Amino acid sequence: MDEIEGFREYLKVAEAERLNFENPPEKTPETFEEFLPYALALDVEQKWSEKFDETLKTPGKSGGDLSV
Repeated sequence: MDEIEGFREYLKVAEAERLNFENPPEKTPETFEEFLPYALALDVEQKWSEKFDETLKTPGKSGGDLSV
């Protein structure tokens, strides 16, 4: 249960700088899609989607960090 709660926080965290410093994930449509089912199940899909807003709006854009 602790691991699930930690993953939930990872998906919704507003302080992206902390996560980017420790373990920066790639900001790609593939990353978004991979973790979206978990975000939905943990009820944090809005925060997760907001982190990828610009990436998903820009065709052909991939890579980067999660700071938005």
